[in-house]
Amino acid sequence: MLLGTRWISYGDILKLKGVEEMVEVYYNSSQFIRTVSAMERLFPDAFSMYEALADFYHERGYQGISHTRIRRYEILLEYLEERHIHCPSVSISVSPAPPYSSSKCYHHQTPLSHSLNNNR
Repeated sequence: MLLGTRWISYGDILKLKGVEEMVEVYYNSSQFIRTVSAMERLFPDAFSMYEALADFYHERGYQGISHTRIRRYEILLEYLEERHIHCPSVSISVSPAPPYSSSKCYHHQTPLSHSLNNNR
């Protein structure tokens, strides 16, 4: 078991593990494409977004648990609501989906909670 090196501390390794888990759940699963895309615009970079999600999971004791897909949606909505990101005054510009796509998101002032419901 690696606990750290002279180049990376144990705390940094744990932080990276948390980010990796959030990327796996929210990006690699392809179940949250629109919401993640909209959320990325609210952070300086994708790493910061996944790091904030990992911190939220840690604060709430959600890490290390195999959550259902519905529960992951609920946790993400909880995260967004707690940070007032779902507020209609937050302007989110989402690129239009290609014409062949069955689900489109053109609204420029859509609350993220609405976006969550359209991620199916």
